[in-house]
Amino acid sequence: MNYDNILVRRPEFDDFTTMAEIKVKGWQSTYNQIVDEAYLLKLSAEQICNIMRENKKKDRYMVAEAGGEIVGFCRYRLCEEADGKDNCRGTISELYVKSNRKRRGIGGLLFRCVLDDLKESGCGSAELGCFSENYSALAFYRKMNGALVGKGAIEIDGRKYAVDQYLFLF
Repeated sequence: MNYDNILVRRPEFDDFTTMAEIKVKGWQSTYNQIVDEAYLLKLSAEQICNIMRENKKKDRYMVAEAGGEIVGFCRYRLCEEADGKDNCRGTISELYVKSNRKRRGIGGLLFRCVLDDLKESGCGSAELGCFSENYSALAFYRKMNGALVGKGAIEIDGRKYAVDQYLFLF
């Protein structure tokens, strides 16, 4: 999909390096007041890139490209029991946009493309979790018509962090 000079497409092999760099910088800038600094400092773009390439067998990815540059990406997957629209729910695991490209509609475009792909694949809904203290992301998911359906926690390096869980119905 192409919108306002933003191309949303499936990533190529070489794109994963840039995607991993976007993820590391995103974590270090967004979560620096939420997650322990020691964890953020040891994030490795090379290691994350390798994990992404390996997970490509079960995960789906879309990238947003502007002027030949990857400016954001989303990772998601279909549920294992994708046996019909009523039972299939997609899971959105990651959505990142370069900090100097935020608030320009790129995240919304990328997110809508992912929701469309999940819908076309037979899903009737999608879910995601987001740090409860990531207020700008929570506002974005509400703007995208997500419904807060629960609260949970994830553990990172032995410490628990609160997570808000959102559901998107198609």
